[in-house]
Amino acid sequence: MMRLRMPLLVVIGLATGLLQQVAIMSAAVAIELPPRPANDDIADVPPVTTAAIAAAREDPTLERAYHLLGADPPDWATAFDLFKDRALTGNPIAETAVCVLEWQKGVSSDAWGQSLVWCRAAAERGYAPGQLLMALLLRDSQDASSKGEYLHWLHLAAAQGDAMAVFLIGKAYALGENAPREVALGQSLLRAVIALKTSTSLLVQSSEYRHGIGQAVDVNLANHYLLQAAAAGEWVAQSDLANFYRKGDGHLPKDPALSARWHDKMLKSLLDMVVNWKPTMAQ
Repeated sequence: MMRLRMPLLVVIGLATGLLQQVAIMSAAVAIELPPRPANDDIADVPPVTTAAIAAAREDPTLERAYHLLGADPPDWATAFDLFKDRALTGNPIAETAVCVLEWQKGVSSDAWGQSLVWCRAAAERGYAPGQLLMALLLRDSQDASSKGEYLHWLHLAAAQGDAMAVFLIGKAYALGENAPREVALGQSLLRAVIALKTSTSLLVQSSEYRHGIGQAVDVNLANHYLLQAAAAGEWVAQSDLANFYRKGDGHLPKDPALSARWHDKMLKSLLDMVVNWKPTMAQ
């Protein structure tokens, strides 16, 4: 059986209409997300059901692919083939895993294009990790017209209780990046994620100190929390460290070997999240 995470739950109330507001409640704070941006080019997507996720996760071929990732060394090629076999049947977990491996390992000659195809398939099937990764791929895309979808997919993932999506929405509003700048709104969302006391909470604290969101900029503290988040298995923190050590950025030394180690950890953590995803903010 595949390992399931048991995340700390925070109560979250959700409104469902395209232009309705979404209210998120934690034990200490009530927060409202702004209306999900209207986009006539994107159909509304209902979330995938819990039963459908469970059925997808219990697929024996998917389980075999997942366990190959834990081999020493991981058998990426065989795992990719098995994930793709199940992705072709419409398994949203497998679709998202294929997206990740194309994105990070460049399996196909058109790896970037294939990663978008598979993440979009999972996102449109209503799987929150696919929606989260679709947003991140579009954010980093060279196609400026596609960036209008960024908040759309984040909102859909956040509405299913994905704390990383809530963090990224909060950061977008706090900094005015891919969203109107509304600092108070952004900070309130970040505070809700910090209240979870998870590895994502540590990443949020790192971001606050790095970007001066409600805190004086302090790169040392930012790196302190980033390293804590990465050590706790937060894939975005591990990705940031891999990039910082690769470039000698973020007030960290250039260290290609350390960058490669964090990248390998990130890929395993990301695929673990994709396969074992559960809401960390519950309705």
